[in-house]
Amino acid sequence: MFQAIRAASVLEPVHHAPAPTLPPPAVLLPLAVPASLGSLLSSTQLASLGPRMNLTDFCSAYELSQILQSKLSDHGFTSSHSLRYVTVDDLQKVGLLCGELAELKDAVARWCGE
Repeated sequence: MFQAIRAASVLEPVHHAPAPTLPPPAVLLPLAVPASLGSLLSSTQLASLGPRMNLTDFCSAYELSQILQSKLSDHGFTSSHSLRYVTVDDLQKVGLLCGELAELKDAVARWCGE
């Protein structure tokens, strides 16, 4: 009897189910950030900042309204270089109107030499 079992195991190879394959590791790609959440300055502008100016001189040089200057000042902006750290979303949250945001973007573009 044992010989029959041994003979059967020798003659019939045992087939194992193939090992499951794992999917390749996920590649983390940078998330696309909507423009409304992105920096006020583009990467090109960040690489070519204009001269450091106090807020009053910046607003005067780029013809920004007194109202816009006051809004920026009221929220702690004191110089042109501080604008590189703010997002469009931040500016909207502190109450900049669409037109004011457009004026500020235009001023920043001219300040960066575009």
